[in-house]
Amino acid sequence: MLFRPLVYLSLLATIPFCISGVEFQKALPETVELAWDCHQVLIKPNIPEMAAIFIKKAGIKSIKITTVLGYEYVRYCLGGCEGTTLKLMRDIHKLVKRQPGATGQEYDLLIAAYDESLLPVSREMAAAWVPIKGMPELIKELDELGYTQRIATNMGAVDYEDLVKKHPELFKYLKGGLTVDAFEDPVVRKPDAAYYDRYHERYNNDRAKKVIFTDDNKHNIVGANQSEMTGILFKDAQKLREALKGLGIPLK
Repeated sequence: MLFRPLVYLSLLATIPFCISGVEFQKALPETVELAWDCHQVLIKPNIPEMAAIFIKKAGIKSIKITTVLGYEYVRYCLGGCEGTTLKLMRDIHKLVKRQPGATGQEYDLLIAAYDESLLPVSREMAAAWVPIKGMPELIKELDELGYTQRIATNMGAVDYEDLVKKHPELFKYLKGGLTVDAFEDPVVRKPDAAYYDRYHERYNNDRAKKVIFTDDNKHNIVGANQSEMTGILFKDAQKLREALKGLGIPLK
């Protein structure tokens, strides 16, 4: 009769060991690196700043554009032809719907066809993004722990460089990474398998490290998981912190 309780006790004694083995098994910097999407993961749009840039930089032209756009929209709804300003807005909307990962270069092509003088305004608005709450602290903590971090974005190189200059407090911890060339044929971008393969070829060719990839787009996460990465769908900094801890990264 004594044998059975002893068996139960021996089994119970192994449970804390097993649990602690899962919870405290560290993902070491030597075996793991992190890849970050940029928009809506590290940064978010600063709408008031964007509006202020448009009004200030475009000046009188901004009033003209918004006035003409309103007129053309009403005319179009009443059966009139599509004006050039309305066409620009509709083309931009189509690009957003058709290719959510479109680069600034692709938007610039549309804007330049409408009015090339607006390109500097467009460039400045493209940099009007601010860090998402909690992300600068998380990125810094990961750096202090010794983890390599890189960017893995569908942004063009110029857009990304502008953000690096504007927010060094965030991007100084990232060791380069992958951007997109809109003039490449074909364009290689997420969630194409070729994008993740290119990342591995540049930074993890021998697959010696596990790459933890964070993005706000579920299709990009699926692509990463199918390309020997571990994908995390971004919701907010705190949920991301918990997910990383669950993967063995010893965050606070």
